[in-house]
Order: sequence, then structure tokens, then C-alpha cells
Amino acid sequence: MQLRVLVHHGLAELTYGKRCHFKRVTLWQIWLARNSLVFHHKQSDPISIVDSALDMHCNYAKWNRSNLERGAISQNLQPKWRPPNPNSLKINIDGSHLLGTTEGAIAFVCRDSKGRLTEGLARLVRASSAFQAEILACLYALRHFVDRPHLKLILESDCS
Repeated sequence: MQLRVLVHHGLAELTYGKRCHFKRVTLWQIWLARNSLVFHHKQSDPISIVDSALDMHCNYAKWNRSNLERGAISQNLQPKWRPPNPNSLKINIDGSHLLGTTEGAIAFVCRDSKGRLTEGLARLVRASSAFQAEILACLYALRHFVDRPHLKLILESDCS
């Protein structure tokens, strides 16, 4: 059975709240598989990604049944990202670091006031900490726009 059909049939049997949760954990498993490929050169089987997501979803559902039935997961999460004012661009940056190595990754996305993606970048970098990777992401983003001083830019990071 094709993966798309398998996921579609599986989602059709779930309530709205459970579908939202399953989609989220599937995206999380895809992200983990991507990191495994980038940092450990280990490729994941798509079926195992969906199986892992299903296991994670079932485990969560077992212990949080009332939240899923009420759809509380999707209702209680408020979006953190706010669009910039018109005639402005918002650049969101992120950096990560693989502990015990000098391997890191950075990314930035740029969106306009309507939330449309205008530009972006992702690449591997050498970094000795997550903080250094965040700083490198900031540096790469600023370098990317240095030749366009007429733009009003807002730089945002989740670094704490």
C-alpha cells in the first residue's frame, strides 16, 4: 500500500483533535529523521517514520484521552509568530548544534506582512554550541540582506 493511502486511511478514522495531533507527531518524526540523515548520515524508511508517529500518538492518546477528545491540543496552542507591519520583512532565524561535535545547522526564513515566504536559507556550519549556531544564523541572515539597506527588517530568534 502506498504511504499516502496508508496515512489517509489512518487519518480518516480519527476525530479532528486526534488528526491534528497525529499530523503534528508525524511532522516531528519527519524532522527527527531529517536530523538523523543530516547529522548521522542514517536514512530512515518512510513507513517506519509513520509507524513511529503512530506509536507516539497512541502513547499520548492513552495518557491524555480527554485532551484529544475535546480537541484541546489545537484549541489551546496560540500561534507565536506575528507578521510584520506592511512594508517590512520579518526574518526568523534558528541554529542547532550536535553535542560533542563541531557540527551545526542554521536556517532563516523571511516573510512579508501577509506571511508569504520571500526568501530563506538552510545550511550546515561548524559550531561549538547552540548559541554559536544561533549567532551564525543571525550573521548569515544579515549578510544576505546587506546590499538592500532600503528594506525595513525585523530579526527574530527563539534563542533563550
